[in-house]
Amino acid sequence: MTDWEDFAECGVPIKLSVNVPVSALVDLPIPQMLREARPGAENWPGLTLEVTEDQIIHDLQLAKELADALRELKCDLAVHDFGAGYSSFARLTQLPFSELKIDRAYVANCNRDQFNAGLCETIVELGRHFGLRTVAEGIETAHESHKLQSIGCQVGQGFLFDKPMPKAQFVTRLRNCLNARSLDGFFLVDTDF
Repeated sequence: MTDWEDFAECGVPIKLSVNVPVSALVDLPIPQMLREARPGAENWPGLTLEVTEDQIIHDLQLAKELADALRELKCDLAVHDFGAGYSSFARLTQLPFSELKIDRAYVANCNRDQFNAGLCETIVELGRHFGLRTVAEGIETAHESHKLQSIGCQVGQGFLFDKPMPKAQFVTRLRNCLNARSLDGFFLVDTDF
């Protein structure tokens, strides 16, 4: 949680997302760990824990229990690599998540590949219908970025914006963007903490 405090010092209370294997959710007391370590600042926007669809779909009860425990801590769950696990869309209503992350396989060339564009549009519409944020993973071209924005994808990440970087470099980049007033609120840069 000290990472968040470093970013907040720049004047931007960034909501961080962390990939978490389901085994860690089972083996570790995640809610207790968060309760003890989360920042006490009022402007803390919370934390998102990302789990892959193919791992969590097998234990929806665990997902529901964890989501309930996390909600009171301003934390939520996201489905990472949505669409890669080939789960039934009917089960989507059973998943207690706040975010769908569109798998890179569907983002690639979505500006000119009608199949990928259609899948991205469908996932964004599903997210909208169920009140979930949509995040596009692995954006590599401006054309992909523009297409995703035009269909209503809310957040994106990928090498188009930057490669993973150490936290100190990210904080410097964040400060420079804020000084230049060029922070783009739509897309995120993966960081390597």
